[in-house]
Amino acid sequence: AQAETIRNQSGLGSRVAYRVQVAEMARFSLWMLYLCFSVARRADAANSTTCNGCTFNTCSPSLIQQRQQRSLVSRSELGSLGTACALGSHCTVPSGETWLVDSSAHFETLTIEGTLEWDTTKDNLQLRAGYVLVANGGHLKVGTRDNPMERRATIYITKNGHVHNVLGKRFLGGIGSGIVDIHGRELARTWTLLASTGFPQQNVLRLKHDPGAMGWRLGDRIGVATTSQGESTIHTITSLGVQSVTIEPPLRHEHWGGFREIEGHRFEMAAEIVNMERSVVITGDHDDFEQTLEGLHTIMTGTGYMDMRYARVEWCGQRPVMGRYCLHFHLLRRCPRCVFQGNAVVEGQQVGITIHGTHQTLVDQNVLWDARANGLYTEDGNEMENTLSRNVMICSDYRKCKVDWVSGVATQTAGIFLIGMSNNIIENRIVHYENGIWTPGSFRGDGRGAALNKVCPQFHPFGEWRGNVCHDNARFGLYLDNQYPRNLQRDADGYVINNRESCKWFTPDGRDNGVVNEVRDEFNWHNVFVGQYAIGDIQFVNYTSINNAHAMYWKQGKNFADGRLWHMLDSTFAHDPGDRYGVLQFLGPSGPFTFGMKNCKFLGGGPPAIATIAAGQNCGQVGGAGPCNVQYLFENVDFTRMRANQKLLKFGASTSGGQAAVQSIFVALDGSLGGYRSVVSGHLDGFEQAGCVRLGWKYENGLGCNAIVRRFNVWGPDSGQLKLSGTGYQVGANWSFPSEGRNAGFLSFDDFHDGYGAPVFAGESYTLTGNFHSDMIVEFSDAGLAKYFGNEEAIQLDIGGQTCQLQSSDDRSFICPMGRDGGRWASCPLTIFDRHSVIRGGRLVCGNPTPVPIPSPVPSPMPTPSLPEGSCASFSAWPDVDNVTCNGCTALVLAGPFGGRCDTYCQSFGHVCMAAAEEQNENCEVQYSVACDKAIEGTSDILCKCAFPDHTQTQSKTAAPTSTLRTSSTTTESTTRPLWIFFPVGGGKDQACRGASATDNSADYYKLFLGVSSIAECKTKCINQPLCKGIEYHSNGRCEVWTRSEGIQASALVSGYTCFRYSLPEPVSETTPAAVPTLFEPVDGGEGRACRGASSADNSASYYSLLFGIHVLEDCMGKCVMHPSCKGIEHNSMSGRCEVWVRTAGVQASVAVAGYTCLVYNGMPTTPAMSTATSTTTAGFQTWDYRPQTNCYNGAGGTTLKELQPIMLADCKTACASTSTCQGIAVRSGFADGMSPCWLVGNVDLEACQHYPDYDFWHRRN
Repeated sequence: AQAETIRNQSGLGSRVAYRVQVAEMARFSLWMLYLCFSVARRADAANSTTCNGCTFNTCSPSLIQQRQQRSLVSRSELGSLGTACALGSHCTVPSGETWLVDSSAHFETLTIEGTLEWDTTKDNLQLRAGYVLVANGGHLKVGTRDNPMERRATIYITKNGHVHNVLGKRFLGGIGSGIVDIHGRELARTWTLLASTGFPQQNVLRLKHDPGAMGWRLGDRIGVATTSQGESTIHTITSLGVQSVTIEPPLRHEHWGGFREIEGHRFEMAAEIVNMERSVVITGDHDDFEQTLEGLHTIMTGTGYMDMRYARVEWCGQRPVMGRYCLHFHLLRRCPRCVFQGNAVVEGQQVGITIHGTHQTLVDQNVLWDARANGLYTEDGNEMENTLSRNVMICSDYRKCKVDWVSGVATQTAGIFLIGMSNNIIENRIVHYENGIWTPGSFRGDGRGAALNKVCPQFHPFGEWRGNVCHDNARFGLYLDNQYPRNLQRDADGYVINNRESCKWFTPDGRDNGVVNEVRDEFNWHNVFVGQYAIGDIQFVNYTSINNAHAMYWKQGKNFADGRLWHMLDSTFAHDPGDRYGVLQFLGPSGPFTFGMKNCKFLGGGPPAIATIAAGQNCGQVGGAGPCNVQYLFENVDFTRMRANQKLLKFGASTSGGQAAVQSIFVALDGSLGGYRSVVSGHLDGFEQAGCVRLGWKYENGLGCNAIVRRFNVWGPDSGQLKLSGTGYQVGANWSFPSEGRNAGFLSFDDFHDGYGAPVFAGESYTLTGNFHSDMIVEFSDAGLAKYFGNEEAIQLDIGGQTCQLQSSDDRSFICPMGRDGGRWASCPLTIFDRHSVIRGGRLVCGNPTPVPIPSPVPSPMPTPSLPEGSCASFSAWPDVDNVTCNGCTALVLAGPFGGRCDTYCQSFGHVCMAAAEEQNENCEVQYSVACDKAIEGTSDILCKCAFPDHTQTQSKTAAPTSTLRTSSTTTESTTRPLWIFFPVGGGKDQACRGASATDNSADYYKLFLGVSSIAECKTKCINQPLCKGIEYHSNGRCEVWTRSEGIQASALVSGYTCFRYSLPEPVSETTPAAVPTLFEPVDGGEGRACRGASSADNSASYYSLLFGIHVLEDCMGKCVMHPSCKGIEHNSMSGRCEVWVRTAGVQASVAVAGYTCLVYNGMPTTPAMSTATSTTTAGFQTWDYRPQTNCYNGAGGTTLKELQPIMLADCKTACASTSTCQGIAVRSGFADGMSPCWLVGNVDLEACQHYPDYDFWHRRN
């Protein structure tokens, strides 16, 4: 039986090999019988007793070589495990006894309640069991730090089905006060770097460190990391040299070594070489490792500790099961004796090393190879004071490690994945994971497991953070997403006390509760992104970025809580033009704060990027900052060694809104801005009249000012459009995009952050006018910036005939740049403080150091026209009415169930919101009004006006909520219907909608909405209007929802407007039946479904292209329509996740997942209008070949003919077709609004074009 087991496990199929195994086992059995007989005779002679009651699994204690442990024992006195328990038994080492592993043994299970020591004098011993449990009071010792196990020792976990009630199956683990000590042969270094570049077929590698001095040996397996986002490979050392090794097989790819020089600066961009051999090996059965996704796991929990050094753990992790990781500290609380050092984790199904609910551990110098999901993981959010240092995580191919796991989907994976933030992250290296180091605190905003609702990971401060390297990762390298460290009050277990009050933005008296962390000496290269969407109070010191697709990616930030100025200090951003990867672009944050860069240099350059530094990425949109009048402060920012032919500065990036393009401000005291004190947007033509000088293309035609320009902000509810008058704004309004009147001081509301913003000249006087119906705070610039420039700064502001001086030193209590966009704990709702300057009753009230009584606001009527009788259901059908109903379809309703939003309330019973307000005193009197989609906070009830969707119903009815999906018929409604889509009319951009012809325009054709913040919101209004045929939108907030029965049949060229038709695709001819196939049809109902392949369990990242930041379903549809291989989409509007499915067989199944929508794409039908647009062009070219993630440019497969400002893809193609020498176009990928900069390219050689993840190329063919 033992031989049969061995044959099955080792895959021996040879009859000869099998007979050898049987013979060996037979000899072993005879030897065991002889041993038992000899022991029995000796025992009988000594004790005059006989052996009675022996079974296969147990023997009388008189037959066991055992002893009660004494303070001093010789090794000969220790009980031998091999003779104490019968082979194949459930073996237990009893409490109070010490046994010795001095021969190989195989058990069903092994439980250690006493002490089990490994004989360090014996080589190649193997201990096999279904699991090894170190129980309460037990101790497993495989070597010690003073006497490590230098010889080969193997703990082999078999797959025999035995399950422990706590630790599960197939494990080496400890519980209670159990202790695990494993100390293999120590290596001076577990990894090194290539000292010179290795090339394909090369088998001698030059190393940075000497292999003999590191403790490496002949026959060791080593891994060589990719340096080209390619494959990392495994080799065997066949000989050792001085700082070199010879390997088999030879290299298959080029791997960089040593240093690379860019503009006189040297950077060590070298492949990691990791040693995966260890004297102690923990392994096990793995014949079905890829099918079951399960191997062994190791775990320590309780009050004991695990100290494992220089061992290899392989074929480990159980992906379908929570908590089954390769190496795992589990809920040990404070455990300074817990150590994982120098280990090799090879082939893990779920996480290499996990620290869970445990503090003060050391995880150091481990190497992890193909640990799927995550390399290192802190799990619950309360983990703190652990040190993760000098570890190397390598995935041989990021797609292998990018897997769905029990705590996240495939995209939520990283080399280091931290939910517990307060740990030391020092000199780790991550290669070719989906993300390098990720801190997704907002992903687990309330913690998880035992820490659920006891922590706020997004605001936990970091420990020491320095010297980490991330390269060749598929998405982000360093990814400090949405982290705002704060002064938390925590207990000894990391839990935040006092109901998590210290998680909040402010202290009770309104002070900034942040605490500054420094991230030092980070080195990132060959990643797509580096940075974060939003962080605050985190300073980068000596940060280096080389040849990333984004040298820095950042959307939101804030002023430092301790008053320091520099967000980027002593940092380098470089691009080696000889390297095929990346561009040199810093896409920076926005918001009303000062963003500082000091002693930063930009070196080299390659293909043209958006700009070297672009201020205001994604500003004014979901996920971005706002208002967008950020102040970029430069000191010794050096562009002199830039070689890329691109702009130095840009106002706004990756945003369809106009705020950032007009409001961003750059300032400097030195020569960083060419000697100017301020540089503002060229759209502010009034600033030119005030003395600023128009600069050239390098500054995006901005205006250089010797005067000081600063930000001015107004905080409070939406008061419509405001008008700022004064220096810089004494010009006529330019209403075209992106100015939209901002050049003349017309300020639009930023509804994501509840505020207004504009640049102003310090020392000047301004007047602000508008329809102020609520208290609002006004503020000017920042104290730290004024202190840096050496003078108090101020403006004079008049509102309603009252003038106040606003100073940069004014009190900022309860004011932050996040508004309500900061999430549960990050938001800072409007709080009026006695020292604020406030708009009250239409007049400005100057800030006062003593409290000022706040008068009650004057009640005002609901600011919408009354609705005729029958416009809504009877109040008896309205849910959650708070005992008050009013005329005109208005009622006081409970706020809680609907998040304080009237649009959510009205939609809950099939109505649409017409108005929303806070009531005066539990009655119909309005205290203040808000937009329908804005939450009214701090109240238990809200005043909502609701109506039937078309406002024209003449009889009462109770309508159920309707889906946003439409049928092709106007007479039926269903919750599972084919989908309509928005089509651009006349190209969409700069087109105003018209009726039968370009001159046919009537106000009867549409319903007009003002103050609509985005085109997505305008589309939503159309979707919710049963008669909608399309929209016309202007970014000033004008939204026309067209209801003309014949629809939109024409358009007219009008700058700043966009026109979309909302319909099914037109039939091929008039004789085609009306029920034509639609572009998109729902899979299994569509809503609440996630797409799958052949079955509900068939899901692979290779089936789709993944896009982020696409929150509108129709925009995701548009990405599919534009993709030549699209078969369908999966979309989540909340996360902005859009999967464009390209699986050959398409979407064939789905699974129920809340929040997702799955649609199959039927392909674009050929219509007369479409064939006219696509069949021929001016030059007769008819076909475009799509090349995703490809860029052709000067010196790399093409000649750049011209760069066009962001336009639609169709317009970019038209521009190319109109240029005789144009053979293709390059566009940026992943733009949610469908617009991108457009590069016209000639002399195309596709073989010489380069791979770039965020570029797409379209090749024009005859």
